[in-house]
Amino acid sequence: MDNIFEEAEIQAEKLLSVLKEGNGLLPKRMVPRNLLRQGLTVYKGIVAPIKSVSHKYLFDDFEAPFLEAYIALFEKLIEERTSAINEFSFRTLLEMGSEDSFIILDKRVEKDDKKIFILVSLLADYSSIETSMRSVFNDWLTKLFNEHEEFIKKMLPEKDFASLKELKDLLNNTSIDLDRFTILLKEARELRNKVKATILNKYKQKKVFALNNMYKRMKSGESHMLHGNAFLIINRINQQSDENHLFRVFAYLTISGIDMLNHLSGFLGNESYSQKIDEFNKKHDEFEKRFKIAWENSKPIK
Repeated sequence: MDNIFEEAEIQAEKLLSVLKEGNGLLPKRMVPRNLLRQGLTVYKGIVAPIKSVSHKYLFDDFEAPFLEAYIALFEKLIEERTSAINEFSFRTLLEMGSEDSFIILDKRVEKDDKKIFILVSLLADYSSIETSMRSVFNDWLTKLFNEHEEFIKKMLPEKDFASLKELKDLLNNTSIDLDRFTILLKEARELRNKVKATILNKYKQKKVFALNNMYKRMKSGESHMLHGNAFLIINRINQQSDENHLFRVFAYLTISGIDMLNHLSGFLGNESYSQKIDEFNKKHDEFEKRFKIAWENSKPIK
């Protein structure tokens, strides 16, 4: 049994390496240091004050921080593969790799669909940051909303648009109604999930995106885990065999990772990189068969 886990670790590390290589192929912004020292930057070929355009960077280049975050989670899961606590990260890994990456990276997704998903995601994130940099994120939220207000209004139901606008206005008040703020914050996070579900369903109807039944069952199980299903938590933490835990770790890493790779391949359009992904997929298919047989023959869950 140890041999299959050694092989699985090698597969996961190779997958991670190819992901990192793809991350290195994403366009990077380069700004001369002398400009940065003056509080200036270059945005779309024009020198501008950093404060006037800083809110645009994450929005314009969202693919980069999204992929970096996924890689960081992926790498940490490999590193801490034996820890039962990483069970709580499985749903996040699955959603980022198999669902979010489709919307953000797949070129078959219409520009407006991708744009509204990223906008709502950032607005929800910016509004929920309560650190010493809160004023910076409030400023980014306000500028981002104001610049794209008409687009947001066009893309969202009237009630959802009004909720986001109220949240933005509330954050700019000198005194915040914390009860109302909490309600609006919750609505913004729920809106992000609603927008995502609507987009995924749209492309499911177009037959360009689909989640198989096994994936849906896995995601459902991880949902119960995150929401405190007592029986599932006891089973996973106290009763699940070490072997079954490792099988699930490597299965989730490869399922989400391969989806991420395939979406990234199409996004980058780099022939050499795409060939490398194709080669990895072919070799992984052979390993996957052995992995499945080993899992089926492993010790049953208590």
